[in-house]
Amino acid sequence: MSHLPVSRIIVAAFIIIILARQPPQAARADVGLPPVSPSGSSLSPEGQPQTNVRMVAEEVNLTVEPYERPVPPDQIGDFPGYWMRVLVDAQFVMRNLGDAPGAFDVWFPLAATTRYPDFLLYETSRSPESIIQDFRVHVDGQPVQTEQVMGPALNLPEGESPWATFPVEFPPGQAVLIRVRYTLYPGGRRPFGDIEYILQTGAGWRDTIGEATIIAHLPDPVTPESVSQGSTDIFGDPLAPQPAGYVVEGETITWHFTNLEPGPQDNIRLNVLEPQRYARLLQARRKVEQANPDNPAQAAAAHLELARASREAVLIIKGVMRNGGGPVLADEASAAYRRTLELNPDQPAVYSEYANWLMIVTRAWMRMETEGTCPPEVCELVQRGLEKYPQDAALQELDRMFQDSLTMHQTEVAYATQDALATGTQQAQETQTALETQAGRATKTPKPTPTPVPDTATVPPTAAQAEITPGASPQPSPAAVTATAPAGGSGACPGGAIPLALAGLLAGMAYFHRRDAESTEKIKSTTSR
Repeated sequence: MSHLPVSRIIVAAFIIIILARQPPQAARADVGLPPVSPSGSSLSPEGQPQTNVRMVAEEVNLTVEPYERPVPPDQIGDFPGYWMRVLVDAQFVMRNLGDAPGAFDVWFPLAATTRYPDFLLYETSRSPESIIQDFRVHVDGQPVQTEQVMGPALNLPEGESPWATFPVEFPPGQAVLIRVRYTLYPGGRRPFGDIEYILQTGAGWRDTIGEATIIAHLPDPVTPESVSQGSTDIFGDPLAPQPAGYVVEGETITWHFTNLEPGPQDNIRLNVLEPQRYARLLQARRKVEQANPDNPAQAAAAHLELARASREAVLIIKGVMRNGGGPVLADEASAAYRRTLELNPDQPAVYSEYANWLMIVTRAWMRMETEGTCPPEVCELVQRGLEKYPQDAALQELDRMFQDSLTMHQTEVAYATQDALATGTQQAQETQTALETQAGRATKTPKPTPTPVPDTATVPPTAAQAEITPGASPQPSPAAVTATAPAGGSGACPGGAIPLALAGLLAGMAYFHRRDAESTEKIKSTTSR
């Protein structure tokens, strides 16, 4: 960590919102707000709108490191704050440019964020531990006592949030060094963290911030896999480090500003992969490189470890997100699974694990439920596994879930078809009623004798007469029914919409009957015990 000379100052602030995914399994997560943790922030001269004190320089060091702590019983364990932390060391050099001494309280927000501030305030009110912890201040090398007070919430003026305040004296013309240290536990979903350094809170001091340096330190080299460097997240926010102009060198990312009038556009953001997951990925790649090609079992084990490490470094929200390595790492995981089975096909557990992973990558569940199709790479893999291991419970369960999803799709299509036919019949009845009403009104006005109509037995009805005959129940025309059937009865719905509806209804009835029978048997078995 670099040391700040007297002519420089550090103003640090950031937010960590980490998105995560589940451990290896067929997870289908819904989109929602991730848990939010407070950020670090620049110092603020709250209540001093015309202060003569200038922030001459600032330097902030953000050290990201793996750190595991116990998960409370009421938490699910995918909150990144239980698996990593950020150590913040910020130093500020202040100078009183006036002729008179100044003495007032300096403010620091303990619950600030530029993303979902109202949600953070709710968390803060519900849990006192939602604020920044382990907050310490030194002024000119001497420890200073702080006090927690309520003040206007950052980016949410109508709300209140906790702040730390501490008294500082600013003699005219002299530099005052303020050092602030604390620990942040990232929020969000694993395995990625959105780290924000809030510079805009330093805008209340006199003039500009003379010089500002913010350095993020990671345990491993900065790469597009360890730190997102492109595209946008699920909320449309940039994933690449913000703002532009940073420098990557080894394990660090550095921003440097001069004469800065900070605003929201200057706040720094990073999207970082959980350190221990990136370390496991690098280790797995080394093992594959070092594996003995003449030992298939060893090579297969190395590729399986790589498959698991790659998928653990991917963010999943109903599919593969573009954080970090994203789709590239997902492809690497799939290739490693395939190679594992090529080297050692006698691993039934790998078939089901790989199939679960493919269901995420291909969004198989969604396709089966909405399209009624099973991606070939998924279903063929399960069938290959069942051919070798027909009694494997995991593969049997996957196959059964596939069949149930496809049956449910058929049932939904059948009901939709039935509803469409019913709607069409109702509309036809309404049209018939309207025509009959119109005809009744027409008889009240004498009209010339109509031209004789030819015998209906010899003249075919018009299309309107064929579809709706006054006084008779309307029926869909044969053309309307057969038009929905593919030629030759082929395609996704052989035989047309009507046979599909009947088949779907029967399949759905059979499906629910079987599930009800299983539930009944379970109840009987439990009762007999």
